[in-house]
Amino acid sequence: MGFIYTILMIGVLIFIHELGHFIVAKLMNVKVLKFSLGFGSPIFSFRRGETIYQLSWIPFGGYVKMLGENPEEETAPEEAARSFYNQTPFKRLLIVLAGPLMNLFFPFFIYYLVYAVPSQEISNRIGMVMEGRPAEAAGIRNYDRIVEVDGKKTDYWRELLREISKRPGRTVEMKVERDGKIIPLTVNIAAEKEVSKYGFTQILGRIGVSPYMPASVIYIPDENSPAFRSGLRSFDQIKKIDGADAESFFRLEKILNEKKGREVRVEILRGEEKKKEEILMTAMPPQELGIEQAELYIYKVEKDTPAERAGMKAGDKIVSVNGAKLIYFAELESIFAREPDREHEFGILRGAELLNLKMKLEKQVKKDDFKQEYNYFIFGASNNSYFTDGDILNRGFSPLDAVDDAFYETIDVIKATAVGVYQLFTGQISFKTVGGPIMIFGIAGKAAKKGMSIFLNVMALISINLGIINLLPLPVLDGGHIIMSLIEMIMRRPIPVKARVVVNLIGIVMILTLTVLVIFNDIARYSEDIVSFIVRLFR
Repeated sequence: MGFIYTILMIGVLIFIHELGHFIVAKLMNVKVLKFSLGFGSPIFSFRRGETIYQLSWIPFGGYVKMLGENPEEETAPEEAARSFYNQTPFKRLLIVLAGPLMNLFFPFFIYYLVYAVPSQEISNRIGMVMEGRPAEAAGIRNYDRIVEVDGKKTDYWRELLREISKRPGRTVEMKVERDGKIIPLTVNIAAEKEVSKYGFTQILGRIGVSPYMPASVIYIPDENSPAFRSGLRSFDQIKKIDGADAESFFRLEKILNEKKGREVRVEILRGEEKKKEEILMTAMPPQELGIEQAELYIYKVEKDTPAERAGMKAGDKIVSVNGAKLIYFAELESIFAREPDREHEFGILRGAELLNLKMKLEKQVKKDDFKQEYNYFIFGASNNSYFTDGDILNRGFSPLDAVDDAFYETIDVIKATAVGVYQLFTGQISFKTVGGPIMIFGIAGKAAKKGMSIFLNVMALISINLGIINLLPLPVLDGGHIIMSLIEMIMRRPIPVKARVVVNLIGIVMILTLTVLVIFNDIARYSEDIVSFIVRLFR
């Protein structure tokens, strides 16, 4: 099935690209001799008017052959006016530009389909406000709903994140819904550097909020506390109190405050096996019970890891990293990604003693589901907490709202991809992350298994990549032809035929070299799968 989905994805994207060249060539009255999906011998073909349409055996590519496309090609005098190279540089630029632009515009229609159909979305409700961050300073609270950012409506978390992300370092006006009232707030959005596991870096706006809430996993520092005497233990997860859901720590705190002084039945999950138990206890606020949220407490330290060698132990509380207060355990991942090679300093609370421990991470190279290599940094300490799901809304059919969503999503992905390509060519991202047909084969198959929405999102992403790569100013690529057309427009005279031929030859060598390197990447990435496939064939 992976092969079928790969052919479908690549076929659609090639068709869209070549269709752009074809349509604009026809509009410019350039004679199109052949429209081919694929290379090599045709599987089938037919002629309609002056153009042959064909599907060829080698599926990874396609072309639109125009009259006079080769500068050395002789053209009959009566057809010279319809030759590609007899067009003005501006017309040629439009014909060449149309292919990549179609790849950049096509994702808009894909995203429109994704956002127009009914689906489930995380709402704009704040699950957690992080201490010391812009949201807290502005007065935003847990369970608030941010309904507007600088006049932009934000019904869903995706929309809220988008509006905040694209305003790093700016002061904005927000509208917050709290207890049925709309409250205007001014928020200073922080500009933060975020690094993906592949080394991709971006500066994004962040205010320190999350749609998720810390789970009701508890820690009991004092064995003489009411909680411990009642039978609760550190790293227990409190699921229900008198049958009421207490899955988040905020919800747990609210219930305990409401039922203060009353005997309650508490349902808990204990240990890694999540054994269910029940206890009776007198409800009181968490501080009086002697329980804390277990989020920052270390549950386990793996042997022979940086954490163990630095002296960390189960039950330690990580309160700071590199001098900055730690808000939640998952923050460590982004902290490590930003500065993986430095010696990190941890503020550790062990009982009443504050310790300062130092350590460097160990680096390993791992592969994700799509065989992409990335650097994985071993820490060695883990917690036993997690975050609950956000507030989920059922979004109905929304054809009008989907236009806005699709437009912004397309622009955001184009920007991110352009930055990624720049970082690739400037050496900030390893060339090993680049993939070719084999990688697309793997991605398409896995994406399809995860659902049509994921498959369409991956198709949109690859389409944008194809569009941007084709715009690179390299000979043979569309970007190279665009540059030559621009040079002719500036010089007001054609580039000599011999110069064009030499440039094209250089371009062919560059593209072939790049193709070999990309295929080598694919083979190295999927070597185990390829060997396994060959072994199965000859059994």
